[in-house]
Amino acid sequence: MKRLIIALLLLCFCAGSAMAQESWQENYTSAAIRGGYNSLKGGAHTLMLDVDYAFDRFFAIRLGEEFDFNDLSRTELRPAFFYDFDFGRFSVEAIANLNINEVVYGLGLGAGLAIDTQYAWANVGYFHRTYFYEDDTMTKEPFNIYYELGVHCLPMTEDWDLDFSVTNSRLCDLDHHYQPTFILTGRHWLAYDLGVELGVEYKPAGLFKMSSNINQVMGRVGISYRW
Repeated sequence: MKRLIIALLLLCFCAGSAMAQESWQENYTSAAIRGGYNSLKGGAHTLMLDVDYAFDRFFAIRLGEEFDFNDLSRTELRPAFFYDFDFGRFSVEAIANLNINEVVYGLGLGAGLAIDTQYAWANVGYFHRTYFYEDDTMTKEPFNIYYELGVHCLPMTEDWDLDFSVTNSRLCDLDHHYQPTFILTGRHWLAYDLGVELGVEYKPAGLFKMSSNINQVMGRVGISYRW
């Protein structure tokens, strides 16, 4: 609970202290509840917060915090240097992902490249992950690829967003390359700066040969604020 309070204060501070910028891409913050079913573990429910903020020139940062109701928390930080072209934004980013549960701490560190345009976006990079266990042992995953490929389905519609993506690096959920998550997210802007969002996610949730037999389906409902 203490970590949750600190994360909420940090994200609110980042959102409240942001200044308007002249850029083709908007800053935003969102809060969402995710709920669904994992065929191995049963029901799953999480609370997620996300802040995406770009300074006037060159530097941007993305923060994510996710909590479920089984004492599991995920924190992710993605600082990036960017340059805006007429067709979109090119970024070089770093990634730090911390996954905590009752028996293990997982720390993933990496870097990658991203391009975001009016119609589509892509993100690809490398990360190294280390697991720290309660008995003071550790294991390492020395080489992993993360990726995200997405399409903005309604780029010319002002009041609606509809995005489809395939990724193993949804914010706060850094996974193996053979476990992609398929995400469809819709958002309706009730006013210029306030919107409601609905989404659905599907992913294989098992390891190796079990990947085809174990899956996870999650729904998402939340609110968004942009400036």
